[in-house]
Amino acid sequence: MSERYDPSEIEPRWQALWERERTWEVTNEPEGDKYYVLEMLPYPSGEPHMGHLKVYSIGDAVAHYRRRTGHHVLHPMGYDAFGLPAENHAIKTGEHPRISTDRSIAAGASRSTGRASSAPTSRATTAGPSGSS
Repeated sequence: MSERYDPSEIEPRWQALWERERTWEVTNEPEGDKYYVLEMLPYPSGEPHMGHLKVYSIGDAVAHYRRRTGHHVLHPMGYDAFGLPAENHAIKTGEHPRISTDRSIAAGASRSTGRASSAPTSRATTAGPSGSS
């Protein structure tokens, strides 16, 4: 290994292992000490920014710590697709909110995998019209 940390060299290897071992998956088993970590839900109609990374990194650190100390941690991720941000984006671009919101959610999910989030993608949810049929 080189002296400098190279995320493009190291991160994919560990992310593949975590995916294979389903490290972030949480069962619904009733036994054990439980801990719930929830940060704000991002608006998928907006662009991700450094503020998102800051908030989710703190939640990830708390979830990691609790897992390492024996807790059964549920750390869900979702998207707040209600309201004004989606409407403002539609007015600005002329694109229907469902289309832009669904596209932003897909892009956000792929970005969160790249940053090694501990929120299991199998439990991602959308609050709002985009998640309903």
